[in-house]
Amino acid sequence: MGAPHDEDDQDPSPVDDPPGIEGDLGDETEEQAHGDEALGPSDDLGDDLDVTEDGNLDDAGADELDIGGVDFGFAERAPDDADAAGIAGSDEVFEPEFEDRANAGADEPHAEHPADELDDVLPATPDDGGAEGIGDGSEAELDETHLPAMDADAGGDFELHDLLKEMGFGDAEPWEAVGAHAADDALSCVACERGVVVAAGSAVALMDQGATTPRLRPLVEPAHACALTGDWVVLATRRGVEVSDLAKLSEPRVVLARPDVTAITLVGGTVWLLAGSSLMRLDVGTGAAELARDDVTSIGASGGTLYVGCASRGGRLERLRGDDGAFEGVRLEAAAMRALESGARLAAAAPGVVVLLGGGRCTLAFAEGRAVTVDVEDIVAAAVRTSPPAARVLLLTHSQAALRLVEIDESGRTTADVRLPVSAAGGAAQHALVWDAARELALVAGPHGLVALRPRLKH
Repeated sequence: MGAPHDEDDQDPSPVDDPPGIEGDLGDETEEQAHGDEALGPSDDLGDDLDVTEDGNLDDAGADELDIGGVDFGFAERAPDDADAAGIAGSDEVFEPEFEDRANAGADEPHAEHPADELDDVLPATPDDGGAEGIGDGSEAELDETHLPAMDADAGGDFELHDLLKEMGFGDAEPWEAVGAHAADDALSCVACERGVVVAAGSAVALMDQGATTPRLRPLVEPAHACALTGDWVVLATRRGVEVSDLAKLSEPRVVLARPDVTAITLVGGTVWLLAGSSLMRLDVGTGAAELARDDVTSIGASGGTLYVGCASRGGRLERLRGDDGAFEGVRLEAAAMRALESGARLAAAAPGVVVLLGGGRCTLAFAEGRAVTVDVEDIVAAAVRTSPPAARVLLLTHSQAALRLVEIDESGRTTADVRLPVSAAGGAAQHALVWDAARELALVAGPHGLVALRPRLKH
């Protein structure tokens, strides 16, 4: 290998000690000076800055700085190059002009016409722009025949239901017939107890809990009253009071030979019979009957309470107290008293309300003493619907060869009216009506058999 040259042993450019933290920063080369000018402002700008000797950068004294006056008078400023419309060297201040004049290249403007000459200038059209009727005062006229009847009196009261009905709201609740619960045998009475339904006439029809079709058994003697108690079906026929096994629906047997029994009801496990004007307790197992009183015209039960209509003193409504077995009078309003005096019978009862029927008319007697006469005619049977929050009364009407089920509320207002899908042939044949709370059905018994109806299901 050759010996290295002498110039290789020496550094061609002498290197000074690199400046460190304690190095001298005051000296700079010519190249560094030119680089500063290329990258930013020169050091001459530093002379204009007001920097305190102690290096404090606190802006507490900023309000003492002289920044010059602020000129908001743009229109009075002297024109300069910056105010020109982006054109360098312009001596005129740019001011936009909005002159109402036609373009030079456009057509000549149309001549203006006075407002009163527009009718002659504009072409005639069938559209008047809605001007007709504005000046004759007809806009203030009101035809009250086009408004819904509010039945308002001087105090401003009106029937809200009638108003809503005329506006398309609050119509009667729709009902529908449930054909699966119908039986073809002629029936005249129906009763329901804890989801079990019994109807009787030329046959006895029994629907167990949860059943959708009845079990049938023909009867030797037609029944005109029925009830359910324990394991027995109790019937009233021309032979007297008959009982049949509930489970097997066996051939009925006579336990009390009283052909004058017209009504049977169950209260607290005790069977009550009405024979003529005699109210009796019946022991189904032995057939023994005990007379309770002999001035009763009709009976009904509700929530373990026995109600009786009495013929004494022109007509009274009483109920049986459960603590001592005595009867007490029910406070009645004049309308209910008049109905009882006219021969109205107790047709149905529920907690707080008793339904009185007489002469094809209905009167509701409430526990607090209030009474409502219902404006429905030709009523043949009644029941109380207990499913809604407030009790509703169901009325079965027979008129013009049609059977209808009408529902009313506690004020006597009709809330439903539906025609039964059966023939009303049979004239004065006996009909019966009961509400089955377990199935939420209204069950109608008559010459047509057993028909079930319910409020239409809402989806």
